[in-house]
This record gives sequence, structure tokens and C-alpha cells, in this order.
Amino acid sequence: MKICNYVKYVFIFGMLWPIALQANSLPTDETTAQLPNTFQQVNPQQRAAPLQNTLPAPQFQQGTPSQQANPLKDLGTPFQLEPISPNGPFVWPPAYGWWGVGVASILAIVSLAFWFRNYLKRKKIRTRYYNAFSSVMILNSNATEEEQTQYIHQLNKALKAIALDKFGHETVATLNGKAWLEFLDQTGNCNHFTKGSGQVFGQSLYQAQIKDLPDCEHLMSVCQGWVKEIC
Repeated sequence: MKICNYVKYVFIFGMLWPIALQANSLPTDETTAQLPNTFQQVNPQQRAAPLQNTLPAPQFQQGTPSQQANPLKDLGTPFQLEPISPNGPFVWPPAYGWWGVGVASILAIVSLAFWFRNYLKRKKIRTRYYNAFSSVMILNSNATEEEQTQYIHQLNKALKAIALDKFGHETVATLNGKAWLEFLDQTGNCNHFTKGSGQVFGQSLYQAQIKDLPDCEHLMSVCQGWVKEIC
């Protein structure tokens, strides 16, 4: 029984002891009396007055917002942005790829113009050379050997005139016989004159009769093919 009472007293003392300590920490009339009178008599508004006096008064600039200084202008930006054009992105100067396309197009047009010019020039010369064969007599289906020989001589003269106009007098004038046939094959890129029907042109122009007369129509086509090749 005594132990229970002792525990009860200890429990009550433990509950009241913090309350007693808190009561002793509160200010009493004697402690408040020791405080300065200026602090006791100042109201809250008077306490805030010294702080207001120490703060700088805000300064307002006159004018419209657009005329006032921008406080962010001195901060700077890491990069400058270009203004957006209302007409869309700029197309000049173009990219390097478009420069290449333009140069290639110009070169193609110039090359095509030169090719077409040379083509017309060659066509005109070829037509003039073809007309040289118009002076050759026309053979009938029942032409004699003498007429055929005369036809071959005239055709050979036409080839000589065309070669003189195309390659010059110094190159062609002295050619005859085998040298003349080799020249025709070399310039015509063929072998119709040294190994084909064109061998008859190696015989003398003043020979009255030609041995082994070839087909005259085929011989004319060989001459026209040579003209087409040199032009």
C-alpha cells in the first residue's frame, strides 16, 4: 500500500513539474518594470516608423511605358534572334545544291546550243556534197559497159572534188591509185574501197575500159555512206 502511494505521488509530481517550470519563465511585474519606458510606451505604428524612414522611396519615371527605360536591356541575351519576315523564309541566296543545279543547267543549255549549231552546219555541208553527185549521169537498166565506165569515172571525180573541199588541196591533189583508195577507207572509217566494190576507183580516170564492173547502184550507196561519215 505504501509503495502504491509512493508511485502515485511520483506520478503527480512528474505531471506538475513542467507546469511549474513554465510558470516561472513568464515575466512578472518586476521584470517588465525594468524594461525601458520608450519600448513600453511605443505603439505598433511608431515601431514601424524607423523602418519606413530607412527604406528608399520608390522612384517613378514620367512618360508612357514605351518611353520608359527597359530594365532588362542591360542583361543581354545569349544569342540574337532574327525577326520573322511576314512574307515567309528568304529564298536568296539559295543553298549550295541549287547553285550546282543552276550551273549544270547553264552548261547543258550551252552544250546543246553548240551541238545543234554544229549539227545544222554538218547537215548543210552534207547536202552540198550530196548535190555533187547530181552531176553524175543517170544509168538506165540496159546501160552498156562504156556507159557504166563513164558513170564510174564521173563518180570518182565527184569523190575527188568533195575530198578537195573537205581536206584541202595539199592533202588530196596528189593521191591516186592505191593511195587514193587507202585515203578513202581511212577517212570513211571503212574498207569498201580497198577490199570492196570501190576498188574500181583505183584505176586511172583516163582508162577507156574498166575490168570487173561492179553494181553501179551499190557503188553510189558506198559513196554516199563515205560522205555521211566525213560530215
